Amino acid sequence: MTVLHYRPKGPSPSVLVEMPDQTAQAVPLSWTDRGAPDPHRVAIRPGMRLSGLALLELVRRLASWEKGS
Repeated sequence: MTVLHYRPKGPSPSVLVEMPDQTAQAVPLSWTDRGAPDPHRVAIRPGMRLSGLALLELVRRLASWEKGS
């Protein structure tokens, strides 16, 4: 897909892309790797031990310790 226009601001941040059939489609920025993390998905909630970002940090630390041994 080709990015035609990047719209990071406004009520519905999105990216306008050209689809394989050459039509244009607005894709919500939250569906891409450019979107800001959703605080409801990132934050620790009751019943959760670690947030998604905390788990990723844990994996990175464990991998760095493994490389060090």
